[in-house]
Amino acid sequence: MNSFLKYSTALLAFLSFFSCERGMHMSAADEQSGYYAATEMAAEDDISLSRKDAAEPEPTEEATYEANAVDFSEKEPKPEVLIDKSKIIRNAWMQCEMNDYDKNKAGIYQTIERFGAFVSTENEQRNYNQLRNEMEIKVSSSNFDSLLVALERVEGVTHIDHKRTNSEDVGEEYYDLEARIKAKREVEKRYLDILSKARTIKDVLSVEEQLRVIREEIEARQGRLNYLKDRIARSTIYLTVYQNLDFTGDRPDRPGFFNKLASALRGGWNGILNGIIVLGYLWPLWVLLAGVIVFLKRRSARRANKK
Repeated sequence: MNSFLKYSTALLAFLSFFSCERGMHMSAADEQSGYYAATEMAAEDDISLSRKDAAEPEPTEEATYEANAVDFSEKEPKPEVLIDKSKIIRNAWMQCEMNDYDKNKAGIYQTIERFGAFVSTENEQRNYNQLRNEMEIKVSSSNFDSLLVALERVEGVTHIDHKRTNSEDVGEEYYDLEARIKAKREVEKRYLDILSKARTIKDVLSVEEQLRVIREEIEARQGRLNYLKDRIARSTIYLTVYQNLDFTGDRPDRPGFFNKLASALRGGWNGILNGIIVLGYLWPLWVLLAGVIVFLKRRSARRANKK
């Protein structure tokens, strides 16, 4: 019985020791596998970070400074060139009042001459209540704005009634004309080459007719192109200056009593004359009426004789 207890105790001790050792080995294996798993995850994280760094490199100190120096305030966009400013026709209309036109009109002409401009047309009017001058001024496009400002500051100008400017872009038509003229000249050269090789009179006349048509088209387009060049080079200012006058006498449209009486007498006499003229136009009616009266009188006389 004692021996059985000894053997049982020894077996339990052996099994306990074996279980503890196996548990330690399993714990070590689990720990090692957990370490590998953690290492793998860390490696994957490192790879992800490396890829991210490769795509987005870490900013240097200089880059960081530049990033911090960026101005996030709203900036004006750079102007986009939409039209060719060298192919624009400019016009202006301005009307201004002067306190003494006769005294200060010389300053207008001097200002115009100072900017190399000239007056192409002029219409000066003098009424009982106003002096007025309408001028058409031709000026180079480079001096257009400067002359406008100078005219506003001419001595004697008291008020600007209105000022309007207009810009017409003719670049599309200008370059189209140039291209068409160039193409027509190339065709003209080909026809000249054909003309030099023509052998019969019929061929010569046919080619010369084609050349005539082509040259007329070239001259027409060249004339239009020259007109555009002149309009582009020289702008136009339509200037109107005036002075209001204080009229103290009787206005022509408000005559006095005797003037009205004389006008009435003249009107009555003219009415009588016009009436006579109208009666003259009606002479066929008077002839017919006279014939009717004679016929009635003769008829009455015949009836009286019969009785």
